[in-house]
Amino acid sequence: MQHVRSLLFVPGDDEDRLAAARASAADGLVLDLEDTVGPAAKDGARADTVETVRGWDDERTRCLVRINGLDTPHGIEDVEAFVDAEVTPDAVLVPDVRDGTALEIVADAFATAGLEVPLVGLVERPEAVLAARSIGRSTPRLTALAFGSIDFQTNVGMPVLDPGTDVYPPRYVVAMAAGAAGIAAYDTVVLDLDDEERLREEAVTARTLGYDGKAAVAPEQVEVINEVFTPSEEEVSRARRLIEAFESAGEGTGLVEFEGTLVDKPVVDQQRTLLARARAVDGTTDAGAEGEE
Repeated sequence: MQHVRSLLFVPGDDEDRLAAARASAADGLVLDLEDTVGPAAKDGARADTVETVRGWDDERTRCLVRINGLDTPHGIEDVEAFVDAEVTPDAVLVPDVRDGTALEIVADAFATAGLEVPLVGLVERPEAVLAARSIGRSTPRLTALAFGSIDFQTNVGMPVLDPGTDVYPPRYVVAMAAGAAGIAAYDTVVLDLDDEERLREEAVTARTLGYDGKAAVAPEQVEVINEVFTPSEEEVSRARRLIEAFESAGEGTGLVEFEGTLVDKPVVDQQRTLLARARAVDGTTDAGAEGEE
């Protein structure tokens, strides 16, 4: 999950939206069984999604599934459906985690059936934000935390449709918790499809906070998200020059001056990670990348 930049949500029972989503450049599609599917359509969406996952043959795009919350009958039925069918998506998003319990239950259910499925925990409540560090360490199957601002704002009583509502503090906490656990972090959605400037600003802020990518609600948002979370040519060039300068200084040197800035090993390691991400996006390696892992 570390190199997934964009996660595009699509209702699990909407063939037209799914087709449009698959035609996009999203790194991951999230087949949703929760918020975008009405109560009367849950069973049908679940069956459709199992079959979609079973027939998934797109190596470029990861196929993820957001199940319903385990505090509802639908959530348990979602897990049972995939276990019974012995079908595993690339990851399962578990919504509304409040501690590590729900994640552990889902992980154990798949493991008992001999299925190992990576999990993503959705942090959507104030109590979950406060418990984000322990949630991030709850199960080895957890590969990422994702911040859900819409439900968070609703649960706190903050205005959801006001673009000026400040959710920077909880976004920061979730990113830090993911970093502490050594897993990926994914930022929240932007509902306004016409506000590309806001989308870009939020994506830039998310990357600055340490997020690995951002969720999208429409194919039109994917291009901006991918652009922001793809290292630029300038960043890649600087990273290569910095690594070369550090390595040329010799093994006995822990601190070097690089273009007017003092850098040490942690900075170099971060630049190696940046190059690894750039190569993952391109799907290529090059001679200048040797020794950068």
